[in-house]
Amino acid sequence: MRWSGGEWRLAPHLDLLSREAAHVADRPVRLIVSLPVRHGKSLLLSVWTPIWLLSNWPGKRVILASYEASFAASWGRKTRNIVLANPGIGVRLAQDSASQSIWETTESGGMVTAGVGGPITGRGADLLIIDDPVRNRQDADSPVVRQGIWEWWESVARTRLEPNASVIVVMSRWDSDDLVGRLLRQPDDIWTHIRLPAVAESGDALGRPVGAALWPERYPLPRLRATEREVGPDAWAGLYQQRPNPQGRGLFFDVDAVERCRGDIAVPVESRLGGLVSMWKRPVVGRRYVAGGDLAWGEKGAFSCLVVADHQTGEVVAELHGRPRPDEMAQVAVALCREYGNAYVGVERNGEGVVVVDKMRELGYGNRMFWADHEARVPERCGWQTDARTRPMMLGELEEAVRVGAVRVHCRDAVSEMGTFVRDERGRPGPNEGTYGDHVMALAVMWQMRKWATFSVGVGVGAAARSPAVWAGR
Repeated sequence: MRWSGGEWRLAPHLDLLSREAAHVADRPVRLIVSLPVRHGKSLLLSVWTPIWLLSNWPGKRVILASYEASFAASWGRKTRNIVLANPGIGVRLAQDSASQSIWETTESGGMVTAGVGGPITGRGADLLIIDDPVRNRQDADSPVVRQGIWEWWESVARTRLEPNASVIVVMSRWDSDDLVGRLLRQPDDIWTHIRLPAVAESGDALGRPVGAALWPERYPLPRLRATEREVGPDAWAGLYQQRPNPQGRGLFFDVDAVERCRGDIAVPVESRLGGLVSMWKRPVVGRRYVAGGDLAWGEKGAFSCLVVADHQTGEVVAELHGRPRPDEMAQVAVALCREYGNAYVGVERNGEGVVVVDKMRELGYGNRMFWADHEARVPERCGWQTDARTRPMMLGELEEAVRVGAVRVHCRDAVSEMGTFVRDERGRPGPNEGTYGDHVMALAVMWQMRKWATFSVGVGVGAAARSPAVWAGR
């Protein structure tokens, strides 16, 4: 770039980011960029992108925020100085407003910088850039700081956006619960997430082979491997590979995989019983459906969840979720499953769920449910036994299904729950402390039903309740 005086060097990953950022010219953009430290992302997106925007549309307004006001102002100063030193760029500054933190063009556009957590002065933003909102590891590990950043985004930053404004979030990852992690778990905005690890992994956005360096001319692979040994596994996973752990605990579901499995329908096509039932895709005649449930009630205040999925595609098309009484839960579950072609149902077998199961049997739905006797050898017991041995297996198979794109969900709570599942000190998966796991367990049971139904239809086991004719609902 001739205006940089030789400072700027284009690389494949920066070319990709540049092309994505350029979409702000024709549509509102929600872009998240997760790149290793010192790989050029800030110079491109926080300096040259505002210059490019204002040189073409001098009436546009840019707000740039970083972890503190003085650091954000340094980017504002650099941008302003490049504009002043290069009249050929075509951005003319208003002489009465040309400080490093607030400067305007003669066309009433310009740039404002601020610290994350503080107020944003001036008018609204056509382009909001949030660059490195976390100062250091200490702040990244603080739940108070992370919550403060999130509240600033919700109550301050978002309120400055003009209609059709674009947002670019630029950061190296520190923790799975950082700003990027929370944004990706919110389905209200559809974000484009460009994740480029220092060393390529499977499914690389640039098409690199596994093990290739991101910017080998600047950081060759031997140097990156030396850095990996020096910084340790947690810092390497987060700051360099963009796969952060939740405060030192291993995140169970891959963030990018969860984002890919999220459907594009944020609002159900139909909602019933005060939101107890949500339907994202209406039933299709001739389709086969399976359902999985994590049923609870009463004393512990837990939620019940039953998800219905298309047997062929793995897409969750409807769900029942809430805290209804056992009899109401059974009635609504049976009605919902009957609506979806007499969906074949499996539930997590536990003490509370058995009460709902018995009531579903009383309503005549027993022959459309999965019965297991391999553990307790009691044929009357219904559902999938989940214990210290089977639960990790079921969750592991769901994680694999999410990772390879075999499951698709539309429920925001399900997406959020996946982001809270971690491994404990023994490596066993489960929800983080203070969070729920009913959606994830219902999905895990549904996935077992999808596998089992495929087996029973293809092979044909003896029991009438497991025969192809019963499965087909005829």
